[in-house]
Amino acid sequence: MGAQRVEWRRSGQTEWGDGWVAAYGRQKTHDPGEDEHMGFANFDLAHNNLPRIYRSGDSLFIEIGPGTDIRAVRNIIRYHGFEFAD
Repeated sequence: MGAQRVEWRRSGQTEWGDGWVAAYGRQKTHDPGEDEHMGFANFDLAHNNLPRIYRSGDSLFIEIGPGTDIRAVRNIIRYHGFEFAD
């Protein structure tokens, strides 16, 4: 399949970690932007041995190779507010 363009469409879901809640409560210190969400998504993608989102110019891509579990990639990027571009 090769490089697939992805777009950030919305803020992802918030999972409040116990350490964060203990230190700060259930309140955001700021609304994370596209780059922070890309970092969150890439952390989860890497943890699952999947390709990561990368920036090329003004666009975002993810390299989908043979054997890549596209369903797992889609689920993770959607969780973080990204979608494959139409």
